[in-house]
Amino acid sequence: MISPRSFAACVLCACSAVSACRPAPQPHVVVAGADSAETRALSAAAGSVERHGDTLRITGTDKVSARLVDDTTGGEDYHVLRYDGRVARSPFHGVALSYFEGRAYLLVHERTARQSRVDARPLPSPSGRWLATASLDLEAGFDPNALVILQATGDTVVTVWSITPARWGPDSMAWRGDDTLLVVQRWVTNSGPGHYARREARVARNVSGWLLEPPDTTAGP
Repeated sequence: MISPRSFAACVLCACSAVSACRPAPQPHVVVAGADSAETRALSAAAGSVERHGDTLRITGTDKVSARLVDDTTGGEDYHVLRYDGRVARSPFHGVALSYFEGRAYLLVHERTARQSRVDARPLPSPSGRWLATASLDLEAGFDPNALVILQATGDTVVTVWSITPARWGPDSMAWRGDDTLLVVQRWVTNSGPGHYARREARVARNVSGWLLEPPDTTAGP
């Protein structure tokens, strides 16, 4: 028969053995971005993107890094960068780029960390083969007034179709399959700045390439 003292000693030994087999607790990693949206995006990046003060570092799987640094000194080079997360169905990280006046967007390749600048956050087609950007600026001229369709080629993107209309701008867009992009246009009117007429169009791909339907005109709707 095991005495109470011997039983207690056995229990203590067993607990010690179990504790020794458990992995050591890992330190809690705090991911802090410049704002709450960037903090969430950084957390989802699982360590491939980090912020240290005014610097974003995006490390590709080839172990090459893109180092993106804010400039808030107030001069002509003023710009701030915010990590925006992965661009769905594409091999790119997205970074929103803001100037004192105007904005742009950076695509950073997940493997090589090569940077490509585009007008705005791209909208991927259902297969991810195409990326579309819409930038609307009919008055101030700080941003491009353009609708662009891009294709990922290697670790960068190339423009396969674009338009920079004079009397309308792309307000929003949606893919309908891989070959049709629906676009909401805002047309300039005679009612003054900020007053636009709404019209719908589409950019469709056929054997000849991409075509705007209805075609662009100078007369407006």
